[in-house]
Amino acid sequence: MAKAERDLIGLRVIRDSDLAEGTKGSYVRGWRRWEDICEQSGVDAVDASWEDVVAWLRSGPMDPQYVKNVRNAVGFVYRALDKASPAHDRRVQAEIYGAERFGLEEPYDAVTWGRLMQAQADYKAWCGRHDAVGSRENGEQVARYLRELAGEYGYAHVQMASVGVSRYLEGEGFPSTNQHPAVLAVLTECRQRPSNKSAGRPWNPHGEGVQVQERWPRQWERWCASEGIDPGEASPADALRYLAGLEPQRDASRRVGVLSKWYEGQRDPFSAPEVLEWRKEYAKKVKDGSLPALKRRKSVGEVLALFDVASEEVVDVPVGLTRAEVARVGKVTGRLVSTETVEKYGEEWARFRNWFEGRAIPVERLGVWHVLVYVDELSETLKVASLRSVLNGLCYGFNLHGFDQNPAASEKVAARIKELAMERKEKPDQLDPIRLADLEVLVASAAENRPHEKSKQAVLRGATDVTMFGMQSDGLLRGNECASAKWKHINTMPDGSGSLFIPESKTDRFGVGEYTYLSKRTMGWLHQLRHLKEAFGIPAGLEDSVLGLGVNGVSNHIRAACAYAGLEGRFGVRSCRIGMAQELALAGFGLSMIMQAGRWTDPKMPRYYIRELKVHESAVAELHRMIAKGHHKVYGEAKGYDIVCAFHVLKYGR
Repeated sequence: MAKAERDLIGLRVIRDSDLAEGTKGSYVRGWRRWEDICEQSGVDAVDASWEDVVAWLRSGPMDPQYVKNVRNAVGFVYRALDKASPAHDRRVQAEIYGAERFGLEEPYDAVTWGRLMQAQADYKAWCGRHDAVGSRENGEQVARYLRELAGEYGYAHVQMASVGVSRYLEGEGFPSTNQHPAVLAVLTECRQRPSNKSAGRPWNPHGEGVQVQERWPRQWERWCASEGIDPGEASPADALRYLAGLEPQRDASRRVGVLSKWYEGQRDPFSAPEVLEWRKEYAKKVKDGSLPALKRRKSVGEVLALFDVASEEVVDVPVGLTRAEVARVGKVTGRLVSTETVEKYGEEWARFRNWFEGRAIPVERLGVWHVLVYVDELSETLKVASLRSVLNGLCYGFNLHGFDQNPAASEKVAARIKELAMERKEKPDQLDPIRLADLEVLVASAAENRPHEKSKQAVLRGATDVTMFGMQSDGLLRGNECASAKWKHINTMPDGSGSLFIPESKTDRFGVGEYTYLSKRTMGWLHQLRHLKEAFGIPAGLEDSVLGLGVNGVSNHIRAACAYAGLEGRFGVRSCRIGMAQELALAGFGLSMIMQAGRWTDPKMPRYYIRELKVHESAVAELHRMIAKGHHKVYGEAKGYDIVCAFHVLKYGR
């Protein structure tokens, strides 16, 4: 069979499948990219090996989404052809997700345990090939084994192998090799070796990709355990009962593919015809709106469980009070910050807990020096702003554990952060502004059809873009404020202008609400967008979203519009906010009025945005303008020249 015919097999498999149109298009694009990769390597797209995938990953830094699309397409085609996907081989997984720290005793999840067990099996096979015998002096032997691996794999895989071998030796009654000088020398050499971002990236147990690949199978296993079912013996009826219990969630149908991939090479209840039919019907219900797509929010109790803190703390009851009264007023609920923030703090505390438990440090013995060492290790890879976010999470965790003296809030830790800030002098990451002149260019280009865009899509996309830019510019809106705007929040004034009610925002945590101004032109764009949506059958009621976009959707629309209009720079959800702040500064408005328009409570950021523009309003600039107009004279006498003349007369007589 010719190579061109073999490559067409993959496209036919994807196009003949029952996937959703959006997924099918994504897989087609990913497979075509895979064909180009294989053509450059001189291999067949349907007969590639894991070595070809690793070579591609090591060819240079790549966008994670690009890698994900290619791997998903390759995995789908190979599974359809009853082949093992080379893109999902364990060695490829180690290259992508590898682990930088595995000095933990437990708990490990199933995937991590699988990797460690595989590392032990590989080492035993290597010992068999080299006639190596286990002894009390295993450090040099393990170092030789790791040095061989380092010639083929990145640091993450070598580190994972080191920990797996050490655990294997400990189980056999030999000393650990984790801290052996020869092993540490190999790991240090491997870590300092130049590598791209794809190779040796630290494995993050809270990463988005790991959540989809590992969290759902663990939930399925827990459900089977609660029902008394062996996952390996589960039937399609059991799978349908599990999926029906997930309704109504948007990702319920997505779990079918992930769980089917988890069963790869085994008896798979999620690939049964009745389950696939359920997925197709469920996707239709979500698409036509008959089944609301809900994203379940964690309760405060579930979020606090991330900290591994008891829900009720035993306290000494003061005289004259009951235990119930003390518990009612003293219970920590975590409501001082938003649920999303508490969840982020929980993730930071979980990483810190893994660190100190790996060093066998009891939580009650933690102190300032432990926090300093932890921050010093993180400072090698994180910026100062990220370190401050980590410390916020640690402070929250220490408070929940009842620490009277919070180690993360000590003066020594704060001084260390200041030292790092002074050493690095890191500037805040600022987006480029979209000024009013740029806004006119974007409005003019929004009406043009983009490549491969149908006329209906172009009209609706153009109306959405101009409305989005008008609202963001007039109201100095943040990304979430723009995305959460509903039609009931739009109010029309007698003169044709309008206002937008913002129920809650970053600086309004208690939900008092704020109003912001909308110009006549923006109100016209809003009316036009609503009429278009009604004409196209898109919901535009009072409770419906104005733009129909999330925060990421708003950001993507802004970047795409700026790229199409030819604007150069780094743009995002705050670009219009920054641009309008600069326009107000140029028009002569003071900092207090700019802060009021943008709902800032701290002058730090607006002053940073307009720092260059306000130079011409300084006292020195005003003085020179007064001198130029003749409103100020230069007073005083020049003393320097007279002193020089007197010195020459005394010394030289002239």
